[in-house]
Amino acid sequence: MNDTNESTSVEMNCTRTVTAVFAPILHVLEMSADPGESGEIMVEPAPSTPDGYLPGTEVIMEAVASEGYQFSHWSGDATGRENPMAIIMGSDTQLRAHFVPRSPFPWWWLVLGIGAIGISLPVYLWLVKKPSVPEE
Repeated sequence: MNDTNESTSVEMNCTRTVTAVFAPILHVLEMSADPGESGEIMVEPAPSTPDGYLPGTEVIMEAVASEGYQFSHWSGDATGRENPMAIIMGSDTQLRAHFVPRSPFPWWWLVLGIGAIGISLPVYLWLVKKPSVPEE
């Protein structure tokens, strides 16, 4: 008799051999990058078997951005900005690493800052450091 139920009944009306075969419960880790070509996820260790991880396995994931992108955050069964991030496999897990385009240095901030100093310094000197007129 082959039975895959967790319990079964066997009528013992003669000598019988009963063998229970146990298979480990494995958990699948599904990962993706968003947008698709913006980066990849490095995982350590590799799955315990081709079918997944044994329960309780600590898995460390690191989001590695492609050129022109930077890591933003994780979503799915674990969230946050920590990179690398560790999880303990206790169930099937889905994670997505989100990447955003790397923006160049905002040079306009520098121009805006210099302009603000160039305007505010003379106004400050005029208001605060006004020469006093002697009273008669």
